[in-house]
Amino acid sequence: MIGVVRMKCPYCNNNVPEGMQFCGNCGRNINVNNNVSNELNNQKQTANQNINSSNQFVNNNGVAYSSHNKAFNNNDIINEINQNDILLNAYIGKNIDKLTNNKFSWCCFFFGPFYTLYRKMWKFTFIWFLIVILINFLLHETGIINSFIGLIVNIIAAIIFKERYLVKANNMIKKVKIKYPNSSIDDLAKICKKCGGTSAVPIILLIIMLLAVLVYSFIQASKTRKQAIERHNEIIRQSQEYDEAIRKFNEINQ
Repeated sequence: MIGVVRMKCPYCNNNVPEGMQFCGNCGRNINVNNNVSNELNNQKQTANQNINSSNQFVNNNGVAYSSHNKAFNNNDIINEINQNDILLNAYIGKNIDKLTNNKFSWCCFFFGPFYTLYRKMWKFTFIWFLIVILINFLLHETGIINSFIGLIVNIIAAIIFKERYLVKANNMIKKVKIKYPNSSIDDLAKICKKCGGTSAVPIILLIIMLLAVLVYSFIQASKTRKQAIERHNEIIRQSQEYDEAIRKFNEINQ
């Protein structure tokens, strides 16, 4: 049951409730170590069986080498895990615990595409805008129905956002490690931090664009209103001239 302390985080020694995949204190994946331990045991068992059957292998060139060279290196696995955790922390930046725990993103729900832009989720934001535009275009609804549809879209986006964000983060980390294989962990962390993190620039640009649209719409509405008033005054003037002509005509006939 969630809330009962099951174990301690192997990285920061923080108490971790049962069912949590990430440590709430340092944000690292604590379940990976259990999987690695099982994998290590399987690898060791296989290696021991190979050792018992044959103490020596011979390669194609006739050079003998020990079967101990096939044993899995525990330190390499742990170092790889620690490295990935460091790079993930560098990529996400602050609030890593909020992005790795739970599934629903309240920030995404309340702030919508502004938050996804803030987190540099360009494709996610574009698809979100596209869906909203298509829904409004196809349904031609306004008012309560339109607001309800927008709420449903926000809820769905908030549910899948964290998963998609972590997938993007891990994929980016893999690409960085492949592209810079000889770089130190500090250099890789700097690169990941630059690729990830947050950015207020797209939000500012979006706000400027929205303000420009509002100003343009206001100017067009003002012009339309002015033209409507002029047409109305012209109609009144023509009506008064017509009434005056009728009055003069009646006076002449009398």
